[in-house]
Amino acid sequence: MKPYRTGWSRMQEDIGSSTAGALQSPSPRSGSGRSGHDREFIVLALICLLALLIRLAYVLTLQPRLFWFDGEHYSRLATGLLEHGSYLNDRGRPSAYWPPGYPLFMAAVYAFFGVNIVAVRVAQCLLGAATVAVVHRIARRVLDRNGAWLAALATALYPLFIYSAGADMPVTLQIALIAGGVLLTLVAV
Repeated sequence: MKPYRTGWSRMQEDIGSSTAGALQSPSPRSGSGRSGHDREFIVLALICLLALLIRLAYVLTLQPRLFWFDGEHYSRLATGLLEHGSYLNDRGRPSAYWPPGYPLFMAAVYAFFGVNIVAVRVAQCLLGAATVAVVHRIARRVLDRNGAWLAALATALYPLFIYSAGADMPVTLQIALIAGGVLLTLVAV
């Protein structure tokens, strides 16, 4: 019977001994590995900051009102959750027509900042910038370093992702949750 192997040991065997050493953390004595890691972190932080600033620049030019029919419903559901602790539609009945994820997200923002759509949009900007880092980590696991940088930049600059930060819709939250789920799956395998 084979002994139990951890995910890390299986990955080392699959990749081969010649490249497995490159995946391990550098020893504290080799200063070059640590500075490279620090440089990579700084560049990723700058790309995330760029993503945040672009999204904020767009979002702060929008009027502070709900633009979409769906956004009005999500906001009403969020305020209902905060005020009454219930998830009711416009007729005062429980409903599964509107998924609860985005109203819960809005309710969390409303709990801290009051019923303020600008605060929700700023939170979506932060979530979009964090998604850039998650996409970079995903790409770093399946692509080379250059591919990971390209994925991070594409996520930071993709016009639809920038637009969705200002939309009163669950798109930014969905993208972040999907990316997080993919990363967790890759880590678990």
